[in-house]
Amino acid sequence: MQREQIPAKKETVLWEVEWLSECVYTLKYQSGAENHPDAEQKFLAKHLLVTEILEVNENYLTFRSAVDKVKNSTILQDTIWIKQRQSPGGKAVSNPNADSILAARIHIRDSLEATYATLYVFRPGKFLNSLKNYNLLVNGEPACVISNGCRLILKLHKAGAYRLSAKVDGPEQTLTLDAKPGESYYLQCQITWGVTSHPILTMLDKTVGEGTFNTAEKPGLLHRE
Repeated sequence: MQREQIPAKKETVLWEVEWLSECVYTLKYQSGAENHPDAEQKFLAKHLLVTEILEVNENYLTFRSAVDKVKNSTILQDTIWIKQRQSPGGKAVSNPNADSILAARIHIRDSLEATYATLYVFRPGKFLNSLKNYNLLVNGEPACVISNGCRLILKLHKAGAYRLSAKVDGPEQTLTLDAKPGESYYLQCQITWGVTSHPILTMLDKTVGEGTFNTAEKPGLLHRE
């Protein structure tokens, strides 16, 4: 539900919210506009308002609204400020409530990230063997498919040793990762060229791994509990 309070009119309008995706939701009128003109009440009863979130950062979010379908013409486009804008003189406008909300959000995010290790998995794009894919197994269970130029993220929610393995034609390749909550690890996956191809699994240090991961071609995202 969304509650829209308008103090000047002593009015509270209630909407039913339905999320269509991570950035698009609909609003269905429920109550609160009984004193509005009949034509407006009929319109609200007949149509949905669709809101698309366009951009989000720590200071604000921008959005646009349409009627019934997100692809229809925009009837409203605006900004919701999480932290108030600066004054014309360039001084920050005090907003303790918004600042505390932002701080709480950052704290929650940091607390959640500290409960799991993040494994960044990628395979540099190459022409040789580009059509040959293989499974990456974590503790013997398939976790993701390693394709040419792929980029994936696995979240390891338990601390301790993980056995990472893969096999194509030749012998199985394995390595062990000692995962610690809050830490990030980078696994480069490659494949040899020949009659009997086999995977090459290499753990890279964070500096090298992060740069190589960010240049991979086809982003994807997987989570492992």
